Amino acid sequence: MAKLLQATIDTVAEVGYARTSVNEVCRRAGVSTGGLFRHFATREDLLVAAMGEVARRHLDEARSQLDGVSFDDERGIETAVRRLRDITRGPTNAVYYELLIACRTDQGLADKLRPTLLAYYLQVLQLGAELFGIEEDPDRLFESFLFGILTIIEGETVGRAFGRDPDLEERRLAWLVQVAEATIPRLKRRADVGADVSVSDIDP
Repeated sequence: MAKLLQATIDTVAEVGYARTSVNEVCRRAGVSTGGLFRHFATREDLLVAAMGEVARRHLDEARSQLDGVSFDDERGIETAVRRLRDITRGPTNAVYYELLIACRTDQGLADKLRPTLLAYYLQVLQLGAELFGIEEDPDRLFESFLFGILTIIEGETVGRAFGRDPDLEERRLAWLVQVAEATIPRLKRRADVGADVSVSDIDP
């Protein structure tokens, strides 16, 4: 299964969702199609499992990259935002974008991915609250802030395929840091953010 998941991640990242076939994944993994279908009933199930593995890796990388970052330091928030941007530019993140966009026109994939994506959303929210030291978010301001930041960074990452402007990217990051530095202190020392967030609260 590990070989199949890695082959799926590599294939989606390199050739895209539409050209990720069972045969290509099996070829890369060195596994027969019969072997694949013993573990995954459909191609969609394989892609959902690959997305789950990508999400797990992203969370692990975020914990690793942000471990030791102090938000009490003068440049702590800037360091955190910059490292979050670096993570979104990683090659594995392309799989997340590919499958997310594919959901727009593939309802079957969307239906199967929804629980995985929702669980990932909540895990990112909880991790963000822990890393930024947010103890309470009754009005969900931190949630809006965190995913606003991530949406901008991720949009920039996708747009870089069409052209890069390092100066503009640095200006954008400086602006995001200013927003973070103005927002984070207001949200400190409040109750656990996860207590006010449930699956039913969020529209995937």
